[in-house]
Amino acid sequence: MNADKRRFGIVLSAFICVYLRLLSFGLAAQEIRYEASHVSMGSEYQIVVYGPNRAVLAEACEQAFAEIDRLDDLLSNYKPQSELSRVNATAAKGPVKVTPEFFDFLRVSDEFRRQTFGAFDITLGRGRLSLDTRNSTVEFTTPEVKLDPGGIGKGLAVDHAIDILKAAGIKRALVSAGMSTINAIGTPPGEDQGWKITIRSPKSKDIAAATVYLKDNSLSTSATYEKGRHIIDPRTKKPPENGVEAVSSMAITGTESDAITKCFFVLGRQGASAFLRAHPSDRALVCDPECSWVK
Repeated sequence: MNADKRRFGIVLSAFICVYLRLLSFGLAAQEIRYEASHVSMGSEYQIVVYGPNRAVLAEACEQAFAEIDRLDDLLSNYKPQSELSRVNATAAKGPVKVTPEFFDFLRVSDEFRRQTFGAFDITLGRGRLSLDTRNSTVEFTTPEVKLDPGGIGKGLAVDHAIDILKAAGIKRALVSAGMSTINAIGTPPGEDQGWKITIRSPKSKDIAAATVYLKDNSLSTSATYEKGRHIIDPRTKKPPENGVEAVSSMAITGTESDAITKCFFVLGRQGASAFLRAHPSDRALVCDPECSWVK
């Protein structure tokens, strides 16, 4: 009798194991991959998502792209009706009342300016912007000042897209802004390390400088092979002469990774190292011309 019970227990345990494996396989099989792309802010944004319902995934991607377009309408310096264009046209004449969202964008950008000792700055021209927190106004100190969101706008757009996807209940997603900034939610199915991203060498598109895995964090890259030596040191108004050809930075948000990548391009390896000592959760790969992680 006891032997029969033991045999029954063994058979039952084996059956449960097989059932659980089949159930797990079935759940995994239900998770489909959906991809979509959209052009905005002068870049092609791509989204990859996983989930059980294709219609939900497609709708979430459309909402994310609509949010990116909304931010473009807010921050574009090419659209005369954008809030940024309105500020550029009037802030040198006196304080301009702005929306809470736009003021927060300026506040965050100015905080990065202070943290990087001016190596990151969204203003062009000589002078600076003055922010009045109590009244939510912005004023330029000279008529030369103009706002340029290029150093942080794509990172902000990617972050907003990620927030939209999370609100839709999506647990696995990758959002990229033309490979300039990439942000990830979770991991792809079967890839516990995260989303595999290859960082190319500035020497050739066929050479990998490094491979990273994104999981609930972001990666931004700036390189001379994209637009030539397009990044200007805000402090000297000239291209930096530090031998840097490419920088890739990792941070929790795309806004931060986008900003510090431009900053490290200006500051070089030593400046990046000083910044990272105060921000240990961030990482940076600097090619100058050797490509290695900053310590």
